Amino acid sequence: MTENLYFTSSPVFEIDGQVYGELARDIVRLQVEEGTHGLKTLWVKLAAIGPATDSGGEEETLNYLDGRILDFGKEINVAIGPPDSQRTIFHGSISALEVSFEEGEEPEVTFYAEDNLMDLRMTRRMKTYEQMTDADIASEIASAHSLNPAVDAQGPTYDVVQQWNMSDLAFLRERARLLQAEVWVESDTLHFKTRDRRQGTTITLVRGNDLIRVQASADLAHQRTEVRVSGYDASAREAIDESAGKDAVAAEISGGRTGPSILQNAFGERISHRVREVCLNSSEAADWARAEMLRRARGFITVRGVTNGTPDMIVGSSLTLERMGGPFNGQGYYVTWVCHTYDLNQGHRTEFEAQRSTVG
Repeated sequence: MTENLYFTSSPVFEIDGQVYGELARDIVRLQVEEGTHGLKTLWVKLAAIGPATDSGGEEETLNYLDGRILDFGKEINVAIGPPDSQRTIFHGSISALEVSFEEGEEPEVTFYAEDNLMDLRMTRRMKTYEQMTDADIASEIASAHSLNPAVDAQGPTYDVVQQWNMSDLAFLRERARLLQAEVWVESDTLHFKTRDRRQGTTITLVRGNDLIRVQASADLAHQRTEVRVSGYDASAREAIDESAGKDAVAAEISGGRTGPSILQNAFGERISHRVREVCLNSSEAADWARAEMLRRARGFITVRGVTNGTPDMIVGSSLTLERMGGPFNGQGYYVTWVCHTYDLNQGHRTEFEAQRSTVG
């Protein structure tokens, strides 16, 4: 079996189903960014002076502003990586074009694109949902945008939920926050799932090899030993008082010391009372308390790093970090933010943020 000793990691651009090599030729910088809140974005800066794209290279002109290649609404796919592991890192539509001129410098054209959540971001409405879970609401919003729903998030059934002049994306993010669910889109499928049900790639990164720069921190500042949610159930005419503690965190780990347990041993009991939302029954209160406890505990260890280009990394990837020192070594890191970049100086780089709820 032969291996490629040399390969190009420059991006491959496909617009409306056609590959355009001149975009890779003229690229100055590319950036693709995504977090757990959804809406993947792309921006690409191009050198705009060069052989005319339709003249066979016989003359130079100002390119990319005639609408032939780049235009509003065109579908774009971007792939990157070596031939045997090339991965599509962006799929969406062009939403903005920009040109810049500076004396003594070559003109540059920049274009921006967003994935299919752009439709949700640009749609505002006032709507009432009755006798539905948050997963049901997500399914209805997906159908309204001709997207296939892929929902998997347990939660209470609400008597009434109202969307007050919010974009569908902002509203869906707010519903996801209550359960610590995540929102993202893949092609024509809208996902609304809790973290434990999101399937991502599995990657091992070694400091000094794959990792160019990395910083890890274990911080008790936002840890709590218990989260309590209270309110009043008008139908049952009784007070609501629900809580979630260390057991909620222990259910999703396989070993190590969690932030809440270390906090208890080091400083004693620390309880957080959640008061931002008003719960109307015990089921809502219990689910919200558990979600808030998980949100805090999952952020006990945070890692921010840069690799020498990891096209397989996506939000939801499971990381194993090696040569990081005792407390930070090992598996169980969950990627919460990814930014793929490419430029002529450094080539492909992958910046990321990840979380883990335990120290080694």
